[in-house]
Amino acid sequence: LTKAGARHAIVSGSGSSVFGVFDKEREASRARGMLVAEDGWQVFACATLSRGEYRQAFGQCAVIL
Repeated sequence: LTKAGARHAIVSGSGSSVFGVFDKEREASRARGMLVAEDGWQVFACATLSRGEYRQAFGQCAVIL
């Protein structure tokens, strides 16, 4: 992911998932294209939420650690 332009790339848990942080959507899209061309990759694009957006989406039951 860093070779594809991610500012940070991190392995989650036992390595069953990885994620990268990109400055620009265009860079993330390019990396996605590179990864889906590889056999066995599933790629999901997402964005971070502010605390207010999180609470609005999940209501008062939302717990922020």
